[in-house]
Amino acid sequence: MSQVDLTQPPVKPANHEWQGSLGRATASNALFSLYLAMQMQPGNEPAGRFTQDAEATVTDTELLTRLNHYRRAPLAFESQHLPAAKINSQLVASQDTAGLSLWQAMHPEPLASKNNPAYLEPEIVANCSLATQVYLKQSRPAATQHCDASLMSDIIEGSGSLLQA
Repeated sequence: MSQVDLTQPPVKPANHEWQGSLGRATASNALFSLYLAMQMQPGNEPAGRFTQDAEATVTDTELLTRLNHYRRAPLAFESQHLPAAKINSQLVASQDTAGLSLWQAMHPEPLASKNNPAYLEPEIVANCSLATQVYLKQSRPAATQHCDASLMSDIIEGSGSLLQA
């Protein structure tokens, strides 16, 4: 079995400047090597070693915002969205589907014309049936209703008389 020498110096990362990788990428690699040698005096630490700043505490919502790089679609249409809508119509007119997809990914269209999910345009209501128009004009009941369990016994007693008939 062979012995492993643990006193060896640690492996240093590759120095691309001295290996010539960056020098070959320039037009005059000899001049680049000369400038690099002038900057690298004996005893100077090579540049490129940066320390990272200590990260501040981040809340969950800030972390989710950082992870989502895409713009979110606005809820309501505003005057600032008008130039993007004009470009959308120009791309549709020129039948540039790839450009339209890219543009809409970069500038998503608003989801609604108003920032109210219950709002319906008057033209839409006018095209509905009369029963629907009357229903829409009525005040809507609350989404949650109170249910009294004691009323079930009245229903059961009343159903008995219906079954006997």
